[in-house]
Amino acid sequence: MGKNTAQLIKHGLWYFRHFVESTMENTNGDEGVAIGDSNTRPEGAAFDENIARPEATLSAEEFHRLQEQLLELRNRNYELIEENKRQQTYINALPSKGIETLNFASKLMGRRRDKEGTNEKLEYEIHVLRSKLSSQEEEFRLQQSTLLSELNKVISRCEFLEKELKEKDGKDAFKTFSPDSPSIAVSTGNEMNENGFLQEENDALKEEICRLKDVIAEKDDVIEGIEKLKKDLEVATSEYDRQISEAKKQLGDISAKLEDSQRCNDDLETSLRAKNEEIALLNASLREKQQNAEAEQADAALIQSLQKTIDKLKAGRDELERAHADEVTNKSKLVDEVTTLKASLQHAEVNWKKSLDQLRCERDKLRTENEELSKQSADIESRGKELEEKLVEISALQHKLEGANAALEMTNKSKEEAVMQVSDLQCKLRSAVEEKEALERSKEEECKLLNEQLSAKQDKIEELARMNEAEIFVVTSELKSVNSDLEAKVKEQEERLKTKDEEMKVALKKQSSMVRELRRQVLQEKKRAEQAERQLDEVLGGGRHFRVVGPPLSSEQARGSAEPASSVCSWAFIADSDANSVHTLDGEESSCSASVLESDNAELITRLALLQKKHSETMDHLNMVEEENVLLRKEVSEKNELIAEWIRSRPANTESQPSSSSPSMRLRRVFDMVRVDESAADIRDMNRRLQRMLEETLSKNLLLQKDLELLLEKNNK
Repeated sequence: MGKNTAQLIKHGLWYFRHFVESTMENTNGDEGVAIGDSNTRPEGAAFDENIARPEATLSAEEFHRLQEQLLELRNRNYELIEENKRQQTYINALPSKGIETLNFASKLMGRRRDKEGTNEKLEYEIHVLRSKLSSQEEEFRLQQSTLLSELNKVISRCEFLEKELKEKDGKDAFKTFSPDSPSIAVSTGNEMNENGFLQEENDALKEEICRLKDVIAEKDDVIEGIEKLKKDLEVATSEYDRQISEAKKQLGDISAKLEDSQRCNDDLETSLRAKNEEIALLNASLREKQQNAEAEQADAALIQSLQKTIDKLKAGRDELERAHADEVTNKSKLVDEVTTLKASLQHAEVNWKKSLDQLRCERDKLRTENEELSKQSADIESRGKELEEKLVEISALQHKLEGANAALEMTNKSKEEAVMQVSDLQCKLRSAVEEKEALERSKEEECKLLNEQLSAKQDKIEELARMNEAEIFVVTSELKSVNSDLEAKVKEQEERLKTKDEEMKVALKKQSSMVRELRRQVLQEKKRAEQAERQLDEVLGGGRHFRVVGPPLSSEQARGSAEPASSVCSWAFIADSDANSVHTLDGEESSCSASVLESDNAELITRLALLQKKHSETMDHLNMVEEENVLLRKEVSEKNELIAEWIRSRPANTESQPSSSSPSMRLRRVFDMVRVDESAADIRDMNRRLQRMLEETLSKNLLLQKDLELLLEKNNK
């Protein structure tokens, strides 16, 4: 700016000198006398008037006109300086706008990465839910298959018992006998009473069989309900798979949109870089064209083009913001859909758990009914065998009675033999009853031993459950300690952030004080410039009534008179140039300080953005860790409930009733052994599941520790 003012003043002085020379030539008519070359322009040096000139006079009007021209030139210079300042500030503001757009694009990229991370987490959760559903479906199928096999066994056993009863009823219908003697009539009467008692027992057994048929029909209804539940589960899983596929499609569309937005951002970055380069070139061209006053129209055109490009950039930024808003809305919709899917899955899991509980209850009922049926079948077998033995005895007695009726006429010895045989049969019956009682006693002893073994196993199971509860308590205490450590670290990070905020406030205060100091310096420089202008006005105003009069002088006298004038002019010009140079130096210092302040401001803003980004990342990570802790607590509570349910759903200790024959004892022993094996298998399954649960909790704890270490490293950095 100082150089431009100095050049304008030099040009004004040159025009003034040229005008004086032309007037002198017109008045004197001396063609050979010339004060200076009118076709050449001075380039910053002081004028040396060493050429002799004749006497000339300068009117006050012409001098006043020249002074007005100088004032107009000065005003024009000030206007150009202000316009230059405006253009410079506008050009300096252009890169800041480009930086803002770049920061906005970088924020969009960061948000996109965060959203990709959330999408990956959602996909992982969906995968975990699918695996859980598949495992639960497999368990449900196994339970259903076991229930169906047990029902088939019960049905086959009932059919077999019905066939045996029908055969026995047919045999009883065909057997008839007639008593002859009074002793035989008494024995046959007793046998008939026994047969009536057996018939009553058969009727009771038939009623029990009818009741068992009703129970089987009810079980068939239960099986149909289970099949319906299975179909409903299959439909729900198919709908869930369909929803997951739709969500995947939507995620793919969103990822494509994000890629398109990324490409647009890259294109915008390249265009912004090109525009920044163009702006730099325009700055250089503007600096070159500021030295020439004739390039104002070109500057205006360039400014208009820059304004158009800036408008285009603003429009592109608005479009990007709209696209980003659309993406945010789409992502929010997807998150809502995922939450609804989770809610539906949770509802389905709750329904499934309820159905499982119902099936378990029904399974327990079926087991109890199966045990009762097995007991009743054993009783029926024992009674059927007793009936067979008695029928054999009755048939033998009938044969004997027929022989006795034939031999009554021969001898009475056969009667005595028959009586002896009856007594032998009674003794045999008594011995059989005693054997039955002994067998019942042995069965009771065996049942007591089995009950003791089962109680010991139950004690072991309770001890294992207590150990598992203790381990779970230890794990939960460790998790609580880890959470407390995390909270302490979060508090430390918040304190650090507070200290950093205070430091930023102090830096902003220092910056504001520096800006005030710069403003004060600018005001001082303006005052100095005004003082210099006043001095120049005084110097120019002192020679307003200058007039050249007197006789014509010689060349030596003209030289002597010209030298002091030239010295005065040169002194004023030098003073003005010194003032201008001082002004330029101060202006350069102020511009340098302003540029330093702008760079400091940019650095502070970037640091603030980085700190805010780190703070947001740490807060997001902390939220994620808290969510994982909540999930772990939920899983621990669910596992405790599962352990309690498994302990409650232990196979009940059912005491078997003693039978009346050795094969029934063998069958009962086999059934008892099978039950013991089933209880041992259940205990093993429970132990395996508990081990898996503990391994999962330990692995999750290790992952949490790794995340905490990463958080600490990030915070330390």
